[in-house]
Amino acid sequence: MELNDNKQIFNLWDTNGRRADVLNAIDIYLNILFELKEETPDMEWGTYPNSLSQFKFYKRAIEASPEVFQSHGQYDDFMRRVSLSDLEKRIELDSDLKKTIDVAIEQRARHYTSNLVRLGLAKSNRDITSVGRSYHSDTIDRDQLEDIVPIGTTNLLILRQLLKFKTYTKPDEDGNRTAYSPLFMALYILLSGNRFDKDDFKTIVQSLTPYNPVDPDEVIKQCKSKDYSFTERELVVPDEFEIAGVVGQSEFEAHIKNRKSNIIPLYYEFYKKLYDYYEDRTDLRFETLKETCCEDPAKLKQAFGSGHKVFEFGRLNSFSHDEFKHANANSSFLTTTNFNETFYTEYVRSKVVDQARENADTTSRLLSATGMISLGKALPELVDADIYELIFDVDYLRKNVFTTVSELEYTLNEQRFEANVSLCDILGYSANQVSDILAKISDKLSKDKTAIKNALKDRTSRAFIAHVKNQYPIDRVSRLLKGFTDSDGGAKSREEINPACGIPTAYEYIIALAWFYISDKKYDLYSSLNLTMGADFEPERFASGGAGDIVAKYDDIIVLLEATMMNAQAQKRGEWEPVLRHSVNIRVDSAPKDTVTFFVANELDYNTINIWRAVAMVPLKSSNSGKIVKGVAIMPLTSNELAKMLDDGIKSSSLISAIKNSFSGLQHSFDDNWREAIINEVRLS
Repeated sequence: MELNDNKQIFNLWDTNGRRADVLNAIDIYLNILFELKEETPDMEWGTYPNSLSQFKFYKRAIEASPEVFQSHGQYDDFMRRVSLSDLEKRIELDSDLKKTIDVAIEQRARHYTSNLVRLGLAKSNRDITSVGRSYHSDTIDRDQLEDIVPIGTTNLLILRQLLKFKTYTKPDEDGNRTAYSPLFMALYILLSGNRFDKDDFKTIVQSLTPYNPVDPDEVIKQCKSKDYSFTERELVVPDEFEIAGVVGQSEFEAHIKNRKSNIIPLYYEFYKKLYDYYEDRTDLRFETLKETCCEDPAKLKQAFGSGHKVFEFGRLNSFSHDEFKHANANSSFLTTTNFNETFYTEYVRSKVVDQARENADTTSRLLSATGMISLGKALPELVDADIYELIFDVDYLRKNVFTTVSELEYTLNEQRFEANVSLCDILGYSANQVSDILAKISDKLSKDKTAIKNALKDRTSRAFIAHVKNQYPIDRVSRLLKGFTDSDGGAKSREEINPACGIPTAYEYIIALAWFYISDKKYDLYSSLNLTMGADFEPERFASGGAGDIVAKYDDIIVLLEATMMNAQAQKRGEWEPVLRHSVNIRVDSAPKDTVTFFVANELDYNTINIWRAVAMVPLKSSNSGKIVKGVAIMPLTSNELAKMLDDGIKSSSLISAIKNSFSGLQHSFDDNWREAIINEVRLS
């Protein structure tokens, strides 16, 4: 990503259309682009009247996420005045309608899809890249190191893209650029043993710029001392702030700004009281300054304190004047020889930090989505740090936080960003280096090389179960499960589980946890979930359609749980085929082991209930192998029924036993050639 100047802070997600559920949004936007391409292969990404692609994208985006895009009045008004058939005829629009479709519809489509371009999932013309296709299909070829780490396909794809992601300066007169790697900086902080709170960690990663390369160790040193010099940008101090004396209010407001104009008077009042105290540090002026600072300290620390308190006033603002002077002896506001210039400089620095922390919201979500970086606790940490410190060399990371590249290298790097490139290739590891790393991991785990993968997987599984028992006790799981039947459609439950995922994802996750507590036999809970989780074991992305939602593998039976938020009517259209396909395939693939499928929904369609019962009596063919199987058992359950089983202490063995008893009484004699017999009878007649 090329930055225009040193004032620009990179952003991995456009502020226009920002949403918490980043991975869910990527799924939706990619799906829409795929649909548009399938429907009209020769359609180009463009604006009306040359193309309807951007209009159609926006239309489908707001329909796919009604809980996110709740207000779109301009679009609604446009559609009341112009029909889709009119647009397909390319009718001439008046000036108002032209402005609406350009600004309120097509421009937003460009903003939303620009996020796919930022992440290398689509090209500037919105063609899907090879990385985007892998993300969409949830399939990837892993190299030797990638094969052993216990992270999912989506996690790995995000990790690869962030490892390749760099921000660049414009080329200098020799054609060279400076590059900054945010993930390299994040990994260096975590692997070098430095601990920061989340705000400072995000500030460092987000605010560094290739226009001002700073040694990573110096950045860490500054941040530890609460000196945010690394966030400074070259700036021109306005003339009004170069002079001595109080800056007038109109001149002040011309340069010290906020999107909410009603906050500016507070800023100016703070400026005047601080100036007065700076000039004459009496007890009276101290009390006046303290009163102003304590009126709304959050707004002042955001605007002038780089996210921290501008001054320390003690617990409950109890500091005396002498205590205040001692606690704030190193404050730049009080030690400067040019007050106005320092005031303006601190404002600009705080603005950079504030913008960095705002943009860091998406960056941190993506860091967590790698499955490696945990941001759920007070101090960020690297999951499985003992393994990743062997995969990522700390000195290599430090030296490559900032690099210089030629124009050719820049072009090649940008091309690689859109291509599937494995971890070893990104880091430039040779076969010998990979072998050495695997040997070190083997020694660390005291396991043979062939057992490393399972050892790490087992460790992750144990950590996940500990997380579930700690964060999701049985009563909480029951309450959250019941919440999906509320009038809000499960929005509150999703918000409590993880606001960064979609409601169907949160529902599937909580169904998996409910079954974990119902089960009275051991199985691998972590491996049973076919969804993406972040480093903190919270759900991120819905399961791909190629496999069942939740697959619990026991020694004697396999349980498949298919979860859907579709209402009773939609189940016929959206669930009959995939649920049946998954159930048949797992039945064939698992033979001779027995299987049972649970179809879990908030409400159940009468015909669907009986269709599931009927399929147990007919032969069905696997879409994987073509083999035919009989006796596929699918048990429909409602969310509330599953929650009641949790509350009543009903266990899986008794439930499965009751299902087997019921299904065993069904007749399985079936004439496979019944259709041909009818055709033959007609022909004979």
